[in-house]
Amino acid sequence: MQPAEQISEMTELLLPNRSTWDKHYTRRRAAQEYPDENLVRLLKGFPGQSALDLGCGSGRHIALLRDCGYNSIHATDVSETGLELCRKKYRYAVFHPLDIKMLKKDEFRLPLQDESLDAVIAWGVLHYNSETMTRNMLREICRILRPGGRFFGTLRSDRDTHFKSNPDMKGAEIRLFNRNQARDLLLEHFCDVSLGYSERVPMGSKHRVSHWIFSANN
Repeated sequence: MQPAEQISEMTELLLPNRSTWDKHYTRRRAAQEYPDENLVRLLKGFPGQSALDLGCGSGRHIALLRDCGYNSIHATDVSETGLELCRKKYRYAVFHPLDIKMLKKDEFRLPLQDESLDAVIAWGVLHYNSETMTRNMLREICRILRPGGRFFGTLRSDRDTHFKSNPDMKGAEIRLFNRNQARDLLLEHFCDVSLGYSERVPMGSKHRVSHWIFSANN
């Protein structure tokens, strides 16, 4: 695997976000170990066997899925650096690298069967994509979730002031959502949506980290 600094010029041109995330996951502070407590509560209330961590990052929610009893765990991420970290730590999971040519065309497909998963997680993922890509991702999630399956995720709130002040995210794109925008987007694809809100100000910072947290049924 090549280090983030050696990512090819072609990849930089096709996917500016990929190089940003590859560089991000070379930073020690990006290797998060503990799951988000909001997701812990959601998953503890929804037992299942098979799941996908969409945008797994450094893998903290892969371990959570296993702890919650899921024994068929899939994961993917745009960052090869993040995937390599996860492969070393979570050998029981199945990893699916994303095709650069597919992403360049704002398309999104996964090598998973229709209605094959009990749960999908997209924690801190959807808002980093274009409107077209976000909708394509949601359609793919609907396809792979079994009837009665559950989709757990976040969308960055328009109250957030942290992202633009974060030097680690220089080069990444983001879209911010108010409550109605977040709910309407999810209801385009899911028939039942529960929406919550989380906001924090990190110690030593004046900026808010603000997210909509959701659970959706197909």
